[in-house]
Amino acid sequence: MRNIRHPNIVQLVQYTETRNNYFLTMELCEGGELFHQIVKLTYFSEELSRHVITQVAAAVKYLHEECGIVHRFYFKKVCFKKNPD
Repeated sequence: MRNIRHPNIVQLVQYTETRNNYFLTMELCEGGELFHQIVKLTYFSEELSRHVITQVAAAVKYLHEECGIVHRFYFKKVCFKKNPD
């Protein structure tokens, strides 16, 4: 995961393992979960939808083609906004 570098994928900063736990320190995403941002909007335009889906698709394509990772994600729980804008 440390070698995954893509603008649409949250960066792993540090990994720590103890006897009973695993800890992942990830890049801060100040914008919060994408799902919550969508819920807050009263209108989700076609243009904004296209922008979001294009970014998610680019990230998944990178994972598949460049990293050999198949991500079976639950969309609303794994998508974050890096910036609050």
